[in-house]
Amino acid sequence: MTRRHMQSWLIRVFAHLQATILFVTHDLDEALHLCDRIYVLSECPTVVKLAVEVPFRRPPSWRTSVDPRYAAVRDSLLEALSVAPEDRLDNQLD
Repeated sequence: MTRRHMQSWLIRVFAHLQATILFVTHDLDEALHLCDRIYVLSECPTVVKLAVEVPFRRPPSWRTSVDPRYAAVRDSLLEALSVAPEDRLDNQLD
């Protein structure tokens, strides 16, 4: 089963169950494809750095990835995931 087939299957399961599901992934595109909300967590101590409502309908269309909002949401997620130079572990070891 390919990743896309598994994602399509998960979308069908989500729709059938009509329940809240916690899905953990490190893949931003997968999160944007499958989730209604995305939370970016900090390192320890863990806090929510960013909470984003995904502005696309479910199930997603192939057009979703070319929607200008997709790039904007993805960029904000990438920014939240980046570690500031002063917070990097190699700087704390000096």
